[in-house]
Amino acid sequence: MAPMTYAEVLTRNIRAARSRTGLDQADVVERMRALGYGTWHRQTMGKVERTERRVTTEEILGLSLALETSIVALLAPSPDDKSIELPGGQPIEILSVQRLINGFNDNAVGWKGNTPVFTHGRFPAAELPFGTPRALAEHLAGLDRELRTFEAWKNSDGAFEAWQAAGQPDPDAEESRPG
Repeated sequence: MAPMTYAEVLTRNIRAARSRTGLDQADVVERMRALGYGTWHRQTMGKVERTERRVTTEEILGLSLALETSIVALLAPSPDDKSIELPGGQPIEILSVQRLINGFNDNAVGWKGNTPVFTHGRFPAAELPFGTPRALAEHLAGLDRELRTFEAWKNSDGAFEAWQAAGQPDPDAEESRPG
C-alpha cells in the first residue's frame, strides 16, 4: 500500500466513523452546528471527506463528539497502513505514528539543529529511555512492587494512622516510603 498523507488518514477515519454511526453528512453538520461550529455546512463536510479542506484541532474535538467516537480513533492510522507521508514527501513508519498518538515519541525524526534526521524509529536501544523494552518492563515491574508494598503498609492494621498520629512526614513523600 502506498504511503498516505495524514490528512487522508483523518478523512478516512471521519468517513468510517460517520458510516458506523449511520449518520449522513447533513446529520454531522447539524450536530457540529449544535456544538457551536456555525460555519459548518454540508459542503464543508463534503470537502473534509474528499481531503479538499483541512480540519482544525477544534473541529477534530467537535467531530469526535458529533461522531460519537474518540479523538484517538479519528487520528489513528489503520494497522494496514505501512507509512504516513509528510508534506515534504518523507515517510514515517506507521508504528511511529501510532506511538505518537499514544503519547510516546520514538524519535523517528531526530534533529541536527533545525534539520530533520529520519531514523524511522530505530534508535539504538542504548538511546531509548531505559535502554531496551525489557529494561523498561523491569523498571515498571519494580515500581509496581514498590506501589503494592506501600499500599499494603498504608492499609495495614493501624500502621498508617499511627504514622500520622506520631507527626511523621507525608507517607507519599519519597524519603518516607518503605523500601
